Amino acid sequence: MFYKKNISYGRWLFNIFLITQVVLLAPALKGQVLNRSVNKKQNGIYEIEFNDKKNVYLNSISATVNPMDGSVYLLENETGTLSLLTKEGDYTILDTLTFDASDEYHFIERKHHENALLIWEVGLGQVYQYDLDDQTLEHVSTTDVSKIMYSHGAFLDVKNNIMAWGGYGFWEMRKLFLYYDTEKTEWLLESGDFEDYDEYSYFHDVWYDSTRQTATYLFNLVMGTGEVAYNTGTYDFKTNEWESNRWFQFDSDGIDNRRPRPLFIQNTYLSDAKRGLHYFYGTYFMNSSDHEIYQLELPEFDRYHFYAGFYLEDSSEWLFITKDADNSTTNLNVIRFESDDLSFEKVSTYAYVAKDGGNPRWVYLGIAISLLGLLFFVFIVYPRVATKERGERIKLLKYEDRLQIQVNGESISVTDEYVKRVWEVVYELKSRACDQITISEFDELVFFDNNSSPFRSRKRKTIIKTVNRHLNTLLLTTVVNNVDKRYKDIKVNLELIELA
Repeated sequence: MFYKKNISYGRWLFNIFLITQVVLLAPALKGQVLNRSVNKKQNGIYEIEFNDKKNVYLNSISATVNPMDGSVYLLENETGTLSLLTKEGDYTILDTLTFDASDEYHFIERKHHENALLIWEVGLGQVYQYDLDDQTLEHVSTTDVSKIMYSHGAFLDVKNNIMAWGGYGFWEMRKLFLYYDTEKTEWLLESGDFEDYDEYSYFHDVWYDSTRQTATYLFNLVMGTGEVAYNTGTYDFKTNEWESNRWFQFDSDGIDNRRPRPLFIQNTYLSDAKRGLHYFYGTYFMNSSDHEIYQLELPEFDRYHFYAGFYLEDSSEWLFITKDADNSTTNLNVIRFESDDLSFEKVSTYAYVAKDGGNPRWVYLGIAISLLGLLFFVFIVYPRVATKERGERIKLLKYEDRLQIQVNGESISVTDEYVKRVWEVVYELKSRACDQITISEFDELVFFDNNSSPFRSRKRKTIIKTVNRHLNTLLLTTVVNNVDKRYKDIKVNLELIELA
């Protein structure tokens, strides 16, 4: 397998896959209303018939359910077709959606206790809400963290916030737990403390248990030796703590058994919380009680490929979306089972024991740690020690009409209006004990009278140098944003500042 020989080659192929999914399969069919119907088969199975087969891309369909009444929602990303299949088998094309600020595929989830869908980009970012009563689509997000977390795991919490963990974007793994706050209409950081791995991962899953305020997680990793290993554990929302439960492999050789999900689904309605069963993929389930993998035993349904599994809490049923295994049609089947009628068998797994095998990665890791230690001393420890030795202090005295700046006991004169505004920003940040501000926020506060981006960029560099030239230690520095490394922040050395 390629991943055993060349990890970089595997990452390259993965990026090509994403580009193919998101860019090359452009939504040229958007706006068309397509030909769909439902055929009721035996045993209560409903078959969604795609009668215009040339316009069907099953691997680009997003799905979710209403767990209260058992209805199914499908979004065909290539065409924007949004449809509904009720428990009684009534099929309706609700709308053809066009997203004003998005060119990606999207996940959809039915909101808790609201007749609406939340829709967001597969790479994370723009968020939309579709009102099922008015049949209107609204772009609701006001922040953009777009395309930074492909293959993330997500669910809606009890407040209908989107909780998204992990994924891959901009050539690095995302060990972040972000959430979209539906009231503030922006993405915020829940946790950035998951630090258990540096390797490359293909997917992340996370299932929520609101009764315990915990989440069960599962992800796979391509290790430095080329093996594929899995890690599972829990995240506690009350204490903001991660706990790893076990590392395992599906076979002793570490062959890849990554999660294939032909449909775009997320994890809000994939769990029977009382039994600790969470739908994984195909006929596989994750059990949060013992952190083992189980397989559904349904020999009479071997003729189907299982594409998605949803738990209907109100009726204690599992709803599966399947496809004929012989690929004779492009149609999808919807099948329901009473949860008590299903049986599961534990899948044999192997405990994963990390081994470096002489891999040079560990050498590189040691060198990297040494370099980081040196950089930490040069840029963090030494400046602080030197600052204390020199006794450098900045005192800011706020008057009704002006701000007085004293550096080491001597007042400095500031005539440039922009530099005055920078000192006002520094004063405000110190008063709030906040040592960092985004460049966009900084620019709005300092250059509110000039919207020219080239001017702001040039002037920002100049005035930062002007402020710093009074000190041997830098007061203002430009750093990479903690959440999204595409963006930069202004960091203020608050230890130098005293307010009076």
